[in-house]
Parts: sequence; structure tokens; C-alpha cells
Amino acid sequence: MAAFYVAVSIALQSADLDHVVVTREGGVVVIDSKFHTDLTSTQVADMVRAAARARSRAEALGGPC
Repeated sequence: MAAFYVAVSIALQSADLDHVVVTREGGVVVIDSKFHTDLTSTQVADMVRAAARARSRAEALGGPC
């Protein structure tokens, strides 16, 4: 799938993007890598909300994710 992969931290106003993949079709996949061993359902819900905010920010930069 990936034609180009960048493993750097790209700073945004209130967050950062850890990994960016540009697909052959011109799509972009962004991965924020955080590792946890013990999670509560509240923490998972918080991460889901944070991911939705990150997606919105990424889409504002240049189109749908």
C-alpha cells in the first residue's frame, strides 16, 4: 500500500503526528504511536475522542482521511 513513509514528529498547534504514510493513490495515513499496558474504559474513550479530534485537524490540512 505505502509508497512513501515518514517517521518524524510533525508539530501541530496542540499535538503532533508521529508517522505519516502517503499511499500510491495519493491518500495519507497518519499514525500516533502510544503504547499502554493497562487501560480503563474511560481511558479508551478518551483516546477515541482524541483520535477523532486529530482526524478533524488532519482533514482541515488537505481533505478527507
